[in-house]
Amino acid sequence: FVDDPTIPFPQYSLGVVLTYDLTDSWYIMGGIADAQADSRETGFRTAFYDEDYFFYALETGITPELASANGAMPGAYRVGLWNDPQPKANTDLGDAGKNYRDDVGVYTSCDQMLYKENAHAEDSQGLGVFFRYGYADDKRNDITNFWSVGFQYQGLIEGRDDDVLALGFAKGVFSDKASTTYTDDYESVFELYYSAAISPWFHISPNIQYVTNPGGDKTIDDAVVLGVRVRVIF
Repeated sequence: FVDDPTIPFPQYSLGVVLTYDLTDSWYIMGGIADAQADSRETGFRTAFYDEDYFFYALETGITPELASANGAMPGAYRVGLWNDPQPKANTDLGDAGKNYRDDVGVYTSCDQMLYKENAHAEDSQGLGVFFRYGYADDKRNDITNFWSVGFQYQGLIEGRDDDVLALGFAKGVFSDKASTTYTDDYESVFELYYSAAISPWFHISPNIQYVTNPGGDKTIDDAVVLGVRVRVIF
């Protein structure tokens, strides 16, 4: 629920992002990164070696604040366009030796606070929601459409002001042109997690996921996944 799988983000790579604020609540952002990045190599080796391919993205968004009895409730609404010039194809076409250049896609990502518990300006306790959508070309990608939606509530339990309870749903739709690889059109997942702030620098988050059509294979049973995340801030 962090990333959009329709966007072929490079691995850790050399890149640059520039942001310009058109108004206090409207911005435009552009970025370029080494599309051939390899986590096993230095960025300078892949960015300036052989034929150069760079991943490009352009985004604009607004960051309005809704009024409430307890003060402003922040939100963000973003749309973007990306381009990956590397020759590629989805799984089926790739196996057939076909490749296409200039992979292009679009996305949107929105989040909004809907309820604020307290009037203190720096207090973020309350209810928020998010929505994401992404599209990528079906000849070049296995996942062509993706969307996710969910909510989180910070400070639901009295005395646990920094804890977060969240529920989300996501669905990825597979390419019709990769039909021999995927026996079903989609994979979806529900996730419920609770992030417990043990200290300001240590958070632990148990979670449970329910996955339908794992891997886009209708012959595989739905899966229940239990997990835990640990976050340490140095």
